Amino acid sequence: MNNLVYTCVVIVSIAQSSFSQTNQFIDSATADNLFVRIYFQGGKSNLDAESKIIFGILEKTNETVAPIIYFPKTAYFCEMQLIESNGAALSKSYIGEKYGKQFSELRNYSWDTVNKRGQNTGGSDKPDMAIVHTNRTSGPDFPSVQELFKIEKIGEYKLSLQFQVFKMIRSEKNYYFKIVQIPKVEIPICKTTE
Repeated sequence: MNNLVYTCVVIVSIAQSSFSQTNQFIDSATADNLFVRIYFQGGKSNLDAESKIIFGILEKTNETVAPIIYFPKTAYFCEMQLIESNGAALSKSYIGEKYGKQFSELRNYSWDTVNKRGQNTGGSDKPDMAIVHTNRTSGPDFPSVQELFKIEKIGEYKLSLQFQVFKMIRSEKNYYFKIVQIPKVEIPICKTTE
């Protein structure tokens, strides 16, 4: 499946911080009206291996009531793979090993599977959630590609990311959580320094 590259001006809230500048981005395909947008800063068409991965989860079309999503813990949230130009997969770093190691084991929303705000900083124990719109979202911070994988040489790579979230579904008198797996998105990566 081809990913499209667009150029636009965006305002995005990522982990309680905002930026607004001309960026390029790649969108994933849509699942249950949600998609992932990966941003490239500075008008580039690829992501520097040294740069943090900046992403947003957005809705494709406006729903009557903006959807609310909850983020799973790191082990369930994002499955990732980095491929060299020769097709070989790179090993994950110690930090990278934490991401997606239980991705396929996520079965339902529970206190044990949802990420909590401040759980690593002594903050509150409230579930990490976001209200999703067509033009803005928030989400957990991500490390750089270089922090997630053992990249030893300068070159071009392809990063494959697949995210899953809990989407709150409302009915007349109740609500429940549905797991939405957003289709993989592939991002060109460039490592320019040793």
